[in-house]
Amino acid sequence: MKGKIIKGIAGFYYVHAGDALHSTDGIYECKAKGVFRKDHRKPLVGDDVEMEVIDEVANANQTRIRELIQGKNIVYIYHNQVDARGDKPASENEVFNACAEAIEEIHKLVKKLWTGY
Repeated sequence: MKGKIIKGIAGFYYVHAGDALHSTDGIYECKAKGVFRKDHRKPLVGDDVEMEVIDEVANANQTRIRELIQGKNIVYIYHNQVDARGDKPASENEVFNACAEAIEEIHKLVKKLWTGY
């Protein structure tokens, strides 16, 4: 999914994805890592970006996975389950379970990405 960085605060970048299917306002909170720090680059407001929502990648077929990964030096998986549960007082006691579930989901996704490529 393509988007544009609309705001950057303290290492977090807010990307408008141009569709509101997965978020009420079409804005995703992201974080740049890896190759950006290594190359001393910093994403800027107005930059065009390409990102994928974890649920879409988890349900993608091998052809789509190849399209997503091909030509990339780094693939960053952003998973927000732990933060989402810990931010709400009603569910903050679920953080440890959320951690275990997040690790399992990320492990499955990495395995799928690795074998799909």
